[in-house]
Amino acid sequence: MPAGTIAGVKLCCKCGKDVTSVQRMKSSDGRYWCLDCGGKDEGRKGQTAGGICHGCHESFSKSELTAFGGHKYCTKCVGKQFHGNRSFFSKVWSSITGKG
Repeated sequence: MPAGTIAGVKLCCKCGKDVTSVQRMKSSDGRYWCLDCGGKDEGRKGQTAGGICHGCHESFSKSELTAFGGHKYCTKCVGKQFHGNRSFFSKVWSSITGKG
């Protein structure tokens, strides 16, 4: 019997709601989710789908990351790494923007 089922009752693995006779989601490992919890989990996954910042190693959404030199950086690390120490990218940025 898959996880989240008790004598034929299907329970949401997150909140414990009975989803036996309502519309539900089922994960690849056989767990049941109510639509509310499943939707929230999908949203959470979407936020982290962007990747990990190469500078601080934190997880960010795709819109919060910028690619430089084959690596992804968050806004804070882009500022520290490329604008603060006159690296190649900061020199290019300065020449484009006229600042620096």
